[in-house]
Amino acid sequence: MPEAARSAAKMFIADTLGVGIAGAAAPWRREVLDTAAASGGGARKRRCGAAGERLPLGQAAMVNAYQMHALEFDCVHEGAVVHPMAAMLPYLARLGRARGGISGDKLLRARSPGSMSR
Repeated sequence: MPEAARSAAKMFIADTLGVGIAGAAAPWRREVLDTAAASGGGARKRRCGAAGERLPLGQAAMVNAYQMHALEFDCVHEGAVVHPMAAMLPYLARLGRARGGISGDKLLRARSPGSMSR
């Protein structure tokens, strides 16, 4: 992977995590959390958001994605006018944790869920 791409990816990941932390105080966050909690799900619980709530993997990723995008400071792909990191980073982070953790290098190089193996 070219160094410029690695540097940009690291910056986008750090930025997305930062706005996700700020999004813990976003309007409607409590309602999103309550809806996610009410939808049930698997027995395995994951940390969600900044307040330490625990939800199943999918619901935790959804609440974290909401937090990352809620204030609309998350990075945007200008050509497509989409916010891919808010959708993908919570999922990839939770998938990595569900698989026992992955290195930052593997996260940067991941092309598909199968490529995130240790």
